[in-house]
Amino acid sequence: MNSFPSSKSRRLISSKRDDFMHKNNKIIDNLIHHNGSHSPEKVLRDIAYALDKSAIVAITDQTGKILYVNELFTKIAQYSVEELVGTDHRIINSGYHPPKFFKDMWRTIGRGNKWRGEICNKTKSGKKYWVDTTIIPFLNDKGKPYQYISIRYDITARKEAERMVRNLAYNDQLTNLPNRTSFRNLLFEEVEEAKKKR
Repeated sequence: MNSFPSSKSRRLISSKRDDFMHKNNKIIDNLIHHNGSHSPEKVLRDIAYALDKSAIVAITDQTGKILYVNELFTKIAQYSVEELVGTDHRIINSGYHPPKFFKDMWRTIGRGNKWRGEICNKTKSGKKYWVDTTIIPFLNDKGKPYQYISIRYDITARKEAERMVRNLAYNDQLTNLPNRTSFRNLLFEEVEEAKKKR
């Protein structure tokens, strides 16, 4: 079976991309219209600046090789730009996620679709951190990704708070041993397992 899109599919992809670009150009046009003193390039530079200062950003080629990282990326990962550019994201892989997690992610973005999820990475010193990640593929005229931009936000504090809440819910605070709720859940799981074995 041929995995390349048919000419009809390519026209549809191109049409959708053109519609998308037209809608997004309207955003730029509206911004320029409200303040006609700035060129489209200035507006785009300002948008890129705002993104760069508010999110952890990386751009890769179609193989995942890092082409660009912003200052927030280097700060959280504790690597320099020179250490990151030319490598891939395995440099910050914490080992938390199974290989299937990343295979599914690559399948999604490789098809030209947006992917969103939470990823546990590690810093150069080995400390783990969590990021809420959105990856957007940039598509060529044939509808195939030629670059990816990942936009991330640090959610480490939220993930730690969630862990603490789980700990409070299932462990005695004085002894840190499993509490009554934890015992009840374990008992329920064992009873269900025993029913399956009948």
